[in-house]
Amino acid sequence: MFTTDMCDNPEKTGIATDFDGTISSIMTDQKEATIDSKAKELLKKLKNRYKIVAIISGRPVKQLAGLVDINEIFYAGNQLPHN
Repeated sequence: MFTTDMCDNPEKTGIATDFDGTISSIMTDQKEATIDSKAKELLKKLKNRYKIVAIISGRPVKQLAGLVDINEIFYAGNQLPHN
């Protein structure tokens, strides 16, 4: 039922994903992480279909938004400076 509701009511549906290890590979040095190109293309398609698309991370929001670089999606992350 959940997937049926999600597909039948995209204007009422939100999709969220984590960044590290989900749409990017886990890297020893987190500065080397990049978004997977297929994941980025899929997120662009999802944002045109669903009401909300969000990326959630422990990274600072500005850093996360710079790594993903897709307008009109939501970014949720750590607001504190990251070392």
